[in-house]
Amino acid sequence: MLDDRYGTTLEATTRSRTRGPRPRVWDLIRSPSASVVLTPSCVEASYQDETRGVGEVQVFVHDSGDGLLTTTRLEIVEYEEGRRALARSLDDPLETVVETTVSDENELGHVIITHTVWVALPTRRTPATAARLQDELAADLDQLASRLPLLLDGPRPATEA
Repeated sequence: MLDDRYGTTLEATTRSRTRGPRPRVWDLIRSPSASVVLTPSCVEASYQDETRGVGEVQVFVHDSGDGLLTTTRLEIVEYEEGRRALARSLDDPLETVVETTVSDENELGHVIITHTVWVALPTRRTPATAARLQDELAADLDQLASRLPLLLDGPRPATEA
């Protein structure tokens, strides 16, 4: 899927376990609006049009923190309803591919959600730049995994002091 004109491909993966059933979990995480919960910089998310599955484009608006808003789009290029989506960035200057999968329930009724991101770097990037970007990619996925309970379980009730 990634173009072979790039020199280095970065990869980061995170896995999270949660209660099923799988269709409920899939419905919650596949919607673009999930990004507003999972990604602190995402302030708005939507579908570009009525297309769903392969060819679907999801649009995300991010606030960089200094008031600058940027828009990114992901196009679904492979899709298995309720199980897996593979998307590519339409706007990133670096070629980026994102895969999300949800496993079948185990005997305890849990599923595993796996998020993997690949970023292809041009050959002119230095090893130090590649290492920094790899660390940022891993940190972003760790943050996403830590926020999944907010999406899947809802906010926790405040405890009385």
